[in-house]
Amino acid sequence: MKLPHPFRFRPLHTRHTVIRGGVLLLFILTAAMPFYANPADSLRNEMSRVTAGLHATVGVSFIHNGRLFTFNDSVHYPMMSVYKVPVALAVLQKMSSTGTSPATRIEVKREQWHPDTYSPMREAFRDSSTQIRLADLLHYCVAMSDNNAADILTAYVGGITVVARTVESLIGKKMHISETEQDMHENTENVYNNWCHPSAMAILLQEIYEGNALDSSARAYFERLMRSTQTGTDKMPAGLPPGIALGHKTGSSDRDERGNKAGDNDAGVIYMPDGKRCYAAVFIKDSTESDATNAQTIATLTRLIYRFSNKHQ
Repeated sequence: MKLPHPFRFRPLHTRHTVIRGGVLLLFILTAAMPFYANPADSLRNEMSRVTAGLHATVGVSFIHNGRLFTFNDSVHYPMMSVYKVPVALAVLQKMSSTGTSPATRIEVKREQWHPDTYSPMREAFRDSSTQIRLADLLHYCVAMSDNNAADILTAYVGGITVVARTVESLIGKKMHISETEQDMHENTENVYNNWCHPSAMAILLQEIYEGNALDSSARAYFERLMRSTQTGTDKMPAGLPPGIALGHKTGSSDRDERGNKAGDNDAGVIYMPDGKRCYAAVFIKDSTESDATNAQTIATLTRLIYRFSNKHQ
């Protein structure tokens, strides 16, 4: 798939006339010409104003009409549960290659129900050894961000290295995944090992929806999963006008003893009024702001992304 181009707009050139007379050069500059700012630069300035003063590092990227926009993109942002998108991708690839139906049940052993982690599925299945449909595991993993579901599915595909290779085959080394949910639970510093640039997440989403990462059936299934997300209603969804569809995946860490939140993220696909998709990612790293402020920041930046993409179709 053709990679997106950065947003580029024709620069303003100052016309000049040169009159040569010996060593005299007279430049007549059109200094009175109105200045037209590059729209992408204007958007970056708006985002700078939104994030100024925050005790956090914020990065943004989106792709619309084949053009890539980035803001503070060079940082390694902890993915948190956004990494469950690559997990689901690896699962759907395996299901496609083996002809496995979402209705297929796989065995889940009692020891795979890790305690003291976010897992509504564990409550539903009462910590018992059982067989669970892949469809249910995928729904819990993506739509409800269940940590045990993510680790069970990671084991199903052959481990976290398989998930990492799946991503690397599509976008190279712009995203690093080496930790399961249990790894991150056992050592909270491990959350920094699953990182990406916001642009990498936007590009990965574009690959999934428009490239050859999934066949048409698996792609449609993935799209339904993303649109069924129940977490983060105060993040990206809050920044969009009523009636604008969104498929997204959130991620959020706990806070350490100093009140620092390693990651607070949202990444997804905005369905624009022109019928096209906008692939967007907003990541917040090392924030001591409140959860409400983080969410409001993501919503505000999403509003800017939507407004810009809707204007520059």
